[in-house]
Amino acid sequence: MKWMLFVAMFLCATALYAQQKLAITFIGMTPHVGQLFQLRVVDKASGLEAAHHTIPSLASASFTLEMFCLEKGKSYAIDFYADLNKNGRYDAPPTDHAWRLTADNVSANVNMDFMHNTTWTDIAYPSSPTSYPNHIEQAWSGTWKNLTFSTTGDIASTITFDFVTKRVTGSATTAGAFGNPSPITITAEGTFDPDADTAYLTPTAPASAQGNIRFQRGVLSGSISMSGVTLALAGDYGTNQMAMTYAMSGAFTANGTMILQRGAVTGVEVEGGMVEGVSVIPQPSRDVVGLQWQQMGSETARVDVFDPQGRLLLTSFDQAATTSHTLLLNVQAFPVGTYMARITAGSSVTTVPIVINR
Repeated sequence: MKWMLFVAMFLCATALYAQQKLAITFIGMTPHVGQLFQLRVVDKASGLEAAHHTIPSLASASFTLEMFCLEKGKSYAIDFYADLNKNGRYDAPPTDHAWRLTADNVSANVNMDFMHNTTWTDIAYPSSPTSYPNHIEQAWSGTWKNLTFSTTGDIASTITFDFVTKRVTGSATTAGAFGNPSPITITAEGTFDPDADTAYLTPTAPASAQGNIRFQRGVLSGSISMSGVTLALAGDYGTNQMAMTYAMSGAFTANGTMILQRGAVTGVEVEGGMVEGVSVIPQPSRDVVGLQWQQMGSETARVDVFDPQGRLLLTSFDQAATTSHTLLLNVQAFPVGTYMARITAGSSVTTVPIVINR
């Protein structure tokens, strides 16, 4: 699920030095008209998702998807499938039909044609989540570039998602935004639906900031106005990256681009003080990861592991005779990336990140 990237709306200028567009024209998709279609772009080196797109029901056998999500010098896997059995989730071929394209060592905009065929690939597309943590906090960082005036700057942001109330809040700080050389911090809040992959956010400070940003199934759009300048945004997001173009109008005009990358996941929820001192050994891990913690009380501890999109991947239980707990988890099948382990014992809930790197 894509709730991780809704930080974009906090920002008022955009860009990285070498963002490129991906355009794919699909031809002959007649067998899948009326079916769910999902596509994701994955950085081959890190295994992290740069962008995704969901079409709830294909309306045409031929169509083109354009996504602003590639970086020069990087290589990507482009995974997509059609939900042939119409159960609302990915199943390995031939139950569903799935394919993989590649874009290696990107040096410019990438344009591809895909003709429907029966040479399928099991792309292991992430399934819909069955459970979420109560809340999560994330750090994001990025770089914007004003192409009109050849200026650039950094962005630092923190964002919190409350899965109980479906509210999202956050703040971002940058300099040079809206032509202001001094640092400026923008805060915003709104609602999100992790299952529908949608969000609607509005700025709350400074008081002069107005507008909204909409996130819908991988596509972001909207505008923010402040100090006589309106910033219109259009782009794409994935679980670990968000990239966009912008156009400024009003007191002055300019165009640019922006990219944000997700950093540390620090969302920790603890109630009752029963679980403490959680450590992950080793960190990062390869095939087996060990969780160690101290626990007051005799309750059986439940450990849930979520992927970067918040999907529940595995559940395990541990009941130690002492206060010291150790639980080994087999993560050999997990792709490279950052996952969240949630330990629940009685009323205590603690969440820690697990990093898989090979």
